[in-house]
Amino acid sequence: MLLSNSEQTKAVVRLVKELSEKYKIPLNNERVESLRGVYSHTQAKKKWGGSIYLDGKDFDPGEPYMKAVLDT
Repeated sequence: MLLSNSEQTKAVVRLVKELSEKYKIPLNNERVESLRGVYSHTQAKKKWGGSIYLDGKDFDPGEPYMKAVLDT
């Protein structure tokens, strides 16, 4: 699980903050349909459907990870 790797999580937080500042991307994931923010694959999949070949657990770190990235 990605949350158990604190160094990787810190690096992701730094990168997300840097890119959000550079490209003026809001650090929230409240309204996926706005296309403005940082969203997980699962959030997009729930809104617009997804691949029948991929399970969210295969490629998405999950909501706890997204919360940690956005709230840090």
